[in-house]
Amino acid sequence: MTCVIGLIEDGTVYMGADRYSRGNDYSCSILKKPKIFKKENMLFGIAGYSRIADIIHYCFEIPERKADEDTYHYLCNTFFKTLSKCMEEYGHMGDDEGASGILEFRGTILLGYEGELFEIGCGFEVIQNLKEYHTIGSGLFFASGAMEILKDDKSLSPQQKIKKALEVTSDLANEVAPPFDIIRLY
Repeated sequence: MTCVIGLIEDGTVYMGADRYSRGNDYSCSILKKPKIFKKENMLFGIAGYSRIADIIHYCFEIPERKADEDTYHYLCNTFFKTLSKCMEEYGHMGDDEGASGILEFRGTILLGYEGELFEIGCGFEVIQNLKEYHTIGSGLFFASGAMEILKDDKSLSPQQKIKKALEVTSDLANEVAPPFDIIRLY
């Protein structure tokens, strides 16, 4: 399982995550490859199947954004179309097991882009939180509580806030564990 935390401070997006993984057979491991990564002008954090990260990192080509297209419109339209086609092409799309006919992928993405954070849910809904942080994964509730307390602490850097929140979360959630990775998008 996982915990991914995004934080916006002074127009810069920071993201951190653990490396714990649990297999379908309940085996546990610490991943060699981080759950967060930078690709072009975006940060990606993945909760769910690690195959999502592989597809985005190695197969997905980020579509060009039109000069007059606002960020949210771009993500809901151009970006969504390209990402959903890529997920489908590489076999990581379902139709909600036939129940509703809604196309879904198996996970959640935290996206840092243009100084903002967006959650892309399994049904490709684009969610933007009003807070300056956003969390996904099985540890999201503990991480959100920690970030709510740490967000205004001026004695800590953004990276220290994320690291501390991940440490607190790993103490409370048995599906979150170090090592922790933290990156930023300029």
